[in-house]
Amino acid sequence: MGKIYYMALLSFLLFSCSNEAPSSEPVAGLDGQKLMERNCNSCHNPSDGEKRQAPPMSHVKGHYITDGMTKKEFTEAIVAWVENPNEEDSQMPGARRKFGLMPKQEFNHDELVAIAQFMYDHDLDQQQSCCGGSCSCNH
Repeated sequence: MGKIYYMALLSFLLFSCSNEAPSSEPVAGLDGQKLMERNCNSCHNPSDGEKRQAPPMSHVKGHYITDGMTKKEFTEAIVAWVENPNEEDSQMPGARRKFGLMPKQEFNHDELVAIAQFMYDHDLDQQQSCCGGSCSCNH
């Protein structure tokens, strides 16, 4: 009986660890920039101007990152938002008014982590042409 209890406990612990929070370590084999370009730019396209369906990623980063925020904290915030977009947790009320609430996406968790880590590590204004200051995302 004792062995069964310990096996059940061990199984529970092993399987419950699969939902652990994103780390600040790079996700092996995943290119965050390419993933962002492939998965995010269709809506967050930095060069679409008024035809854009969502704020550019540089603005998303600007609203989610705070002074002293660690890479892990930023990654957790971005991943949590994309996995469960909702009005209560939205950090961009102006963008929400202009574009509506981001629809729920079905992205691979590790890919989201790689995208968020790329966002944290890079100056997205240098990589994306912004809206030239004419956007209405209230940043």
